Amino acid sequence: PPPFCIYLLTMPSCEEHLNDHLQRLSEIAPPQLTEAFHAAHTQSKVEWEGIPQTSEARQHCKQQVLLLMLDYALQIISFVHNHPSSPLGDQPEALHLGLEVCSEVLLAGEHQPYQRTLVSRCADSFELLIELLELDRATELRQQLPGFRTAVTRVLTNMTYSDPQLCLKLFRRSKKTILLHSSRLDDQNPLLKEWSCFLLRNLCTVPEIQTELSASSGTQW
Repeated sequence: PPPFCIYLLTMPSCEEHLNDHLQRLSEIAPPQLTEAFHAAHTQSKVEWEGIPQTSEARQHCKQQVLLLMLDYALQIISFVHNHPSSPLGDQPEALHLGLEVCSEVLLAGEHQPYQRTLVSRCADSFELLIELLELDRATELRQQLPGFRTAVTRVLTNMTYSDPQLCLKLFRRSKKTILLHSSRLDDQNPLLKEWSCFLLRNLCTVPEIQTELSASSGTQW
């Protein structure tokens, strides 16, 4: 199996994408972050090999390695965003790949017993993700790769699936941005409209949000 994804053999597509993105991140991320990630991942491989295949402990091991990947990606996203003048900060690819890893980890944990744990860990970076979602257009075009805003929206969509409290929190902070993204095409962000509609669908599962949108259906946003 690929070096980073020995735990996800039931999801070949997700496994392949995670491996490719983590491999590339390890080439361009700060050495201190990558060394810590590789050391922890190597230890997880040792633990995995010592667990019987039928053991429930394997579920716990999968959870731990997905959390490891998620933490690594979030650390890189935060570093790039907060150090735009650093060597890594000049590489928008790192931020984009970090967002992709977050989405894929959340997807890998979907319908698993530890799904809530993954979402909670990602939600710890809620403010950071909101800052990225609300990034002004001029800065986006100057600093980010095409598809950046779509990648942010995809993370938020996977986070808010079946999480009413997080849906409400996001709606209160960024409803105007989400509604605008869901209603128009963006040449710089292919699929942004589609992912924003998926996100809006998640939000509309919350009765309070349904009521507010219905009441303001004629409002000029």
